[in-house]
Amino acid sequence: MPGPAAVADCVTGILLDGIVTAPPDLRERSVATRVVDRARARWVAAAASRGEQRYALLLDEARSLFAQRGYEATTMRDIAEAAGITASNLYRYFESKDSMIAEILGEFSDRLLRTFKEVLQAGSPVVDTLDAILWVLAQTGQLFSREIEILQGFGRLVALGVADRYQKDAEARQAMLTGLIEQGVAAGELRLTATPALTAWCVREIMWTPMASLMPVSPQRVRDFCRRTVLSGAARVA
Repeated sequence: MPGPAAVADCVTGILLDGIVTAPPDLRERSVATRVVDRARARWVAAAASRGEQRYALLLDEARSLFAQRGYEATTMRDIAEAAGITASNLYRYFESKDSMIAEILGEFSDRLLRTFKEVLQAGSPVVDTLDAILWVLAQTGQLFSREIEILQGFGRLVALGVADRYQKDAEARQAMLTGLIEQGVAAGELRLTATPALTAWCVREIMWTPMASLMPVSPQRVRDFCRRTVLSGAARVA
């Protein structure tokens, strides 16, 4: 990964100038966008179907504690106390907190990777597809804010060996987004602010970094933010 100056230049270029060559005329519900809407409905339904299942409730307590305190600062006893059970009972469901973080990040990663693939396979034009990818990131940022908070310590999680599955999938998603940007540049629909790989990385960081602050904001306003900055560029919007 390039140094901080290159990253700062890329992020600034995206936010101010955007990455599309001309102001996009986006259809509100493109095929790719409808794919994301269906994915979101699927995520919400999956969460509802788990209901009061003990396994899911324990993971949810761990998810909250990992996000609030950090993975290393949280113990199995902490999770058990938050769930109102004994530590020995918790061990009946999970052998360690490593297995819990792996399950949490793995499930999140599976959802992201599946949706990325579905969006890219939808057959929409490049700009519509990129708009839908931004919508994926915005939706996951709001629905899975705790996972994203946990991932603020991603480097340390990788070093501890508990995020290998997430890392592998993240590299696959990065390659997909990089390929989409390369395709758009070749077609003259997108402009480069840096290398395609760095641009893809910065797009993801722009979408996820402010999510804690954007939680109270409506999804449509978040989407307008995405379109007016990442796509069109704040300095170019009339």
